[in-house]
Amino acid sequence: KMLRATIEMDPSIVTTYDMLGRLYMSQGKLDQALTQFETLAQKQSRPVEALTMAGMILRQQGKNDLARARYEQALGLDPNAATAANNLAWMLTESGEDLDRAVDLARIATAASPDAPAVMDTLGWAWLKKREPRLAIPLFQRCVELEPSNGWYHYHLGLAYDQAGERDRARASLQRAFRAGTNTAT
Repeated sequence: KMLRATIEMDPSIVTTYDMLGRLYMSQGKLDQALTQFETLAQKQSRPVEALTMAGMILRQQGKNDLARARYEQALGLDPNAATAANNLAWMLTESGEDLDRAVDLARIATAASPDAPAVMDTLGWAWLKKREPRLAIPLFQRCVELEPSNGWYHYHLGLAYDQAGERDRARASLQRAFRAGTNTAT
């Protein structure tokens, strides 16, 4: 109520929209959160974060085309917007559409966050989809080093080893993935 009242009193305070959007997200009120981030994007001159957040919400809602559009808008304002680059890279990799662009975007994100396993995983996944397992393996190995309990990273490493023809290593990584489980999101 306080945040909405603050917005009514002074709609020019953009941080209030961000705070309200994040509050709605934490409560699972995605439609309201989306409205706040869209409004925030209209009020800012370079709404990279607001557009990225809107893209993330739209993706959670299964509105992938709209999510992609928001990520593209954010990258149009800032070609080095790491989160938008990473998320769009993941979407492109999953769809198999433009793997060269996916790699480029994932590299942007990795340059901004070189020790973030989720970002390294995106770049590794793009390389794997491009059938370049030798480029993916070191990234997945680093993910596993940083988060050894994340089953997805072991799984991706196992797939990369398999694609590289390293069957014993693939089997070992896939067994670790099975033991760790894949309930942890990447």
